[in-house]
Amino acid sequence: MNHLGITLQDRERKRIQLKNKTDNPGYLFLAACLLPLLIYGLYYFDVFSSAAKISEFVELEKSTALVNTGTGAGTAFLISEDKLLTAKHVVDDLQEGSSVTLLFKRAEPEITTTATVEWIDPTPAGANVTLDYFLTDLAVLRLDNPSVAADLLPLDLGVSADIGSLSSIIVIGYPGGDFSVTKGNINSDTYQDTDLFKIDAASNPGNSGGPVIDEETQTVIGMLVGGNSELTQGSNIANKSDNILGLLENAGVVW
Repeated sequence: MNHLGITLQDRERKRIQLKNKTDNPGYLFLAACLLPLLIYGLYYFDVFSSAAKISEFVELEKSTALVNTGTGAGTAFLISEDKLLTAKHVVDDLQEGSSVTLLFKRAEPEITTTATVEWIDPTPAGANVTLDYFLTDLAVLRLDNPSVAADLLPLDLGVSADIGSLSSIIVIGYPGGDFSVTKGNINSDTYQDTDLFKIDAASNPGNSGGPVIDEETQTVIGMLVGGNSELTQGSNIANKSDNILGLLENAGVVW
């Protein structure tokens, strides 16, 4: 015969069930109270905008290519659907009309393609390379098949005159043929009395022609054109975007 009464075990089980029911609203109320504080904290610490910046820099990385000339290598970056900028000394063993190979290592999937050297600044280097040479250290490449880069985002050339010392920057390039992103600052808006940026972001051979990007606006405010030894990484130099735009305008280069 079954026992129809309430045992001690039944009574304890019902007590626990009742307690759980009364506790749950308390947890929900606490969560509702804390949610605004959590959202405020995320905005206060710039979590959302930081995540957005990271995403945008990924797109800029995709549009930066390794340049292989057959005898040397450097970096170039898209400024339109079919035009890229690089440093003149990256292609100094070539002539206008020559072909180079480009590898967009960060694109998904990787893109290997070719480009034609469309324009090289004609200013002669002279017997000895001086700092003035870096003011005209510029060349333009044209994609032979622009459709391969249709999903890549061209980089915007910003206004370098708006950039002061200690501005945070990102340098993208291919030192030694390997993709690299380094962070740093503008140390000075002149380098040895020449209108070049002095930067402390690390760079090495192969970075030449790579974009120097203002971290705040995500625009290109310079191009890495030179540097000293590894022991003096704080003395790397970049040609300013204002100088670059002037060279392109005077040459009638359309992009």
